[in-house]
Amino acid sequence: MAKDGRETDIDVRAATAEVMAELGAAESILLDALSGSVRREALAHFLACRVNRLAIVAEHAAATADAGDLPVLRRLLYQFHALAEAMWKVQLGLRTHKSRPMIEIGAARTPLARVARRYPHRTAGNDT
Repeated sequence: MAKDGRETDIDVRAATAEVMAELGAAESILLDALSGSVRREALAHFLACRVNRLAIVAEHAAATADAGDLPVLRRLLYQFHALAEAMWKVQLGLRTHKSRPMIEIGAARTPLARVARRYPHRTAGNDT
């Protein structure tokens, strides 16, 4: 990290943007799987509110990196991580009527599959 915090700013923006993109792709897959379901609109609103909250924290983290305030940046990144993890749990925890995961982890080359390979302990049904 550069002493002026500029390198941190680039890393924070890139890292949060990548996470947001993966969550957005997972959200699209999930909502497509729910097309025609009565739960789709309510779930879409719920996820949109969570994405908005996550985007606000990501922007605050990037602005804090610009300012070089590392203690506040650390707190914001911890908050971003917790919110993103909660979204993954919601998305992975939703099941079809047949009690199978809606999105087969590892079955396709999706953002969820990449994350599941990177973090195998975060798959559906395994909260540890």
